[in-house]
Amino acid sequence: MTALAVLAPVLVWLVADPLLGHRPRITDGGRTLDLGAAPVAAVALLASLAGWALLAALERFAARRARAVWTGTACAVLAVSFLPLTGGGMDGGTRLSLALMHLAVAAVLIPGLGGGWAPALTPGGPCRRSARACVESGDGRLLLDVSVAAMLGKVTASEPCREPKR
Repeated sequence: MTALAVLAPVLVWLVADPLLGHRPRITDGGRTLDLGAAPVAAVALLASLAGWALLAALERFAARRARAVWTGTACAVLAVSFLPLTGGGMDGGTRLSLALMHLAVAAVLIPGLGGGWAPALTPGGPCRRSARACVESGDGRLLLDVSVAAMLGKVTASEPCREPKR
């Protein structure tokens, strides 16, 4: 999912810059910042990791409502992310490109981390009512959040999960 969240805005950049010939640029005083594929991918990666970290913290400390709180927070962050686009220093094409990049990342992360694309686990995988799965590591068994397990591609249901001791 993180890879998709990074790829989505880069695809928007590919359409805007190489295909349509409009290089997204932001001017600040006398300096001009050309937005290339690398900064677009880096910002998308940081947004994805920050979203995942917030969800992991919410699931740890507020498990019952974690997904709902995370989804609401993610939608609010998306709305706030459009505020800089109202300022000066960029033309309409750059504003449109950046807005589409923000929407592309949100279109992947909000349903993906918010639970809309949660992988279906076979019997024995889920732990009670929580969204957890057993994930095998090199040094034994770990209990990780299913969204992390899906990103790692190591979801297994070979044995029932056990809640971590607190």
